[in-house]
Amino acid sequence: MSISPNVGGLSAYLSRIITGQFYNRFKNDFNAFIETIPGIGKSMLKVLRQSEEFLKGLFTPASFSRSSDSVHRTHLRPPLRSFAGKYG
Repeated sequence: MSISPNVGGLSAYLSRIITGQFYNRFKNDFNAFIETIPGIGKSMLKVLRQSEEFLKGLFTPASFSRSSDSVHRTHLRPPLRSFAGKYG
């Protein structure tokens, strides 16, 4: 019995979500809305961004960036291509 087909499945799913057009449009619109709140908008946006980075760091293992596992590289290709297509 092998578990290898499921390895990286959740990572691939989450990568597709956060590189998708709907998520990015929603995030940008939400940030723009928060920023327009008088008096606290800019500071609230800063706290939200810091919270996002903290949560990413909490759930991302430190060794992930150093991984040479071909499974991780395979799952990273589509999001990187999507990013390059949008901004490259």
